[in-house]
Amino acid sequence: MRWIFIYPNKLKSWFSAASTVLQLFRPRLGPCLLALPLALAKKFAASPCRIPNFSVCLGIFFALIASTVGYAHELRCEPELQDVLDKVQCLPEGAEVVQKVLDQGPLSIELNRHLSYQFDGYWDSYNRAIYISKTEESSDCFLVTALLFELHNALHTTDIEHMYSLASKRAIGREQFIEEFEYLEYKNALATSQLLDKGACNGCFPCDCNWDMAPDFATHFEVQLRKGHSASIGAIYDQLAFN
Repeated sequence: MRWIFIYPNKLKSWFSAASTVLQLFRPRLGPCLLALPLALAKKFAASPCRIPNFSVCLGIFFALIASTVGYAHELRCEPELQDVLDKVQCLPEGAEVVQKVLDQGPLSIELNRHLSYQFDGYWDSYNRAIYISKTEESSDCFLVTALLFELHNALHTTDIEHMYSLASKRAIGREQFIEEFEYLEYKNALATSQLLDKGACNGCFPCDCNWDMAPDFATHFEVQLRKGHSASIGAIYDQLAFN
């Protein structure tokens, strides 16, 4: 069975929760894909961290093979996104996430040409490809955040596919499906936020790479219920269970 996991990252609507500013992303459901929403947030206060210089793109697809860097599978990246990957791998924890994804299979990081700029980033588990939308207005912080988040989504492909399988068999209830999905997204966003803070403070990432989160899952879940985010996940359950 093929699933394409879509995580739109449009920075449009904001709301407050427990002294943090969170952003709501509403999913788009299409006939050939399932759009999964997420919440992203950005801290406005700049950090005094130093921003290092990075090398320019190579101009060709590159491949890192196990024999050269210890990866179990091939890693391919488009030249336009090479500098973003370099920033992620500059951080030891970021390189570790890449390694874990590669332990599960090959990974391709590509420009989003399939869905235009409808989505800022998404993980295609079938092709094992992360697609990132990049425009002239895309900041380094935005691109690093998008790639890190999608890498964490890729790590949980098995969990997501398992939940989809349970829903399609109606082996899991609608409310449980919603809460477990919200928790999975919350953990991925929290893990991304923690790496952004580390990377910004050690100079690997731009100084403004921050992502504020709700103080706990209960608060996060309450906000998602109130704002309709959880209802959209419920719609995914309905599509799986009753179609």
